[in-house]
Amino acid sequence: MCRPMLSLALLSLLMAAAPAFAGGVAYVDQVAYDPARARDGRWASVIQSGANNWASQRQTGENTAAILQSGADNYLIQEQSGTGNYARAVQSGSSNSGSQQQEVNGNTALLRQEGESNAAKQRQLGSANLVIASQRGMRNTVVQVQIGRDNTSTVSQSGQDNSAQTTQQGAWNKATIEQTGGQNYEVVQLGVGNSFDSQGVTLTNGTKITQTGVGATIKVSSR
Repeated sequence: MCRPMLSLALLSLLMAAAPAFAGGVAYVDQVAYDPARARDGRWASVIQSGANNWASQRQTGENTAAILQSGADNYLIQEQSGTGNYARAVQSGSSNSGSQQQEVNGNTALLRQEGESNAAKQRQLGSANLVIASQRGMRNTVVQVQIGRDNTSTVSQSGQDNSAQTTQQGAWNKATIEQTGGQNYEVVQLGVGNSFDSQGVTLTNGTKITQTGVGATIKVSSR
């Protein structure tokens, strides 16, 4: 399987400028959705304030999606298929872009972007996976891909010009990345029960971590 290093080109489509509308644009498409199940938490919601924000939600099955946008020229897509998936995105600032795609059942994707020109892509193909991304600053990029079940990926970026990519294939893998400016990491986990934690420490720029097998642990600490 080819796993290219993260680059801005990988997110070029996400970074395309939103259509020039004076207000906001929201598109919601729900297929095979039973309104009677809304009380059980199966619903879609878009709340926008500001100018030229664009949001799209597409759901097949009984899933939950929420988008909150404030500021200007923000862009967000959510696509869900299966049952019991949950996606939430909050964007504030300007020219931020995000994509959340979930397939199968019981996945959770959380995204928060604050600042300018941040880009994020979250893709989950499996069950009971969790991705969390927080971006504060400018020109930060993150890609999180999960294939399997019960994997967890958490990325926190502050400052500017950070890039991070996590790819998890298997089960019970956990990756935690903290970046504070100008850092480029890629973490690939293949197998079961692997763990990586950067603890906010600056690694060599361009660092790639690959874990295979069962129960491998890498913990970077400033102590």
